Amino acid sequence: MTLTSLLCSDPASYDQDMQEDDTTAEAGDDNGHQNSSSSSSPSKTDQKMLDYFMEFSNSSDENRKKLTRRVKHRINNKRHRQRKQVELDQLRRDVPDLERQLRGLEAVVDSRRTTAAQTSLWHQQVQAEKKKLDDAVEERDLLHQTIKAHEVLVALYESQLHRPHTVVPWLQENNRPSPPISYDK
Repeated sequence: MTLTSLLCSDPASYDQDMQEDDTTAEAGDDNGHQNSSSSSSPSKTDQKMLDYFMEFSNSSDENRKKLTRRVKHRINNKRHRQRKQVELDQLRRDVPDLERQLRGLEAVVDSRRTTAAQTSLWHQQVQAEKKKLDDAVEERDLLHQTIKAHEVLVALYESQLHRPHTVVPWLQENNRPSPPISYDK
């Protein structure tokens, strides 16, 4: 009995065929050998397929909905796996480009680091020279102020010396400091 004959036959004739098959199978067992090709009983695979199709054809709306949900779920899972596979394939194709970009960026970072190290060295030297310059400018300003103060003092002394009628206190004898006292005898 083939699958098509099972599908095309009505359930009453199917039951009769099954009873006939059972009797022939028992007779074959008594003889000690059973030829599967001459046997008309359905194999397990045929039986499963038949059950599936019979269930689908005779099922109620609820069972049909369950089967439809299962089928949709399988289809959605298959689509999801295909999308993930396509995405994974795309990522695998993108890896060499991304690695090339990474090497380029690492080269840029290395050049910036060396430039930054050189800049840092130059920056330190510039700061040291700037500090020296600031110290020199400060010392120059101090010397200019000292020179101006001395010029003013010299001008004052000069003006005092050229006045004949005024008495200069530091030139008078009374205001001269006394000689140091020595305690050695």
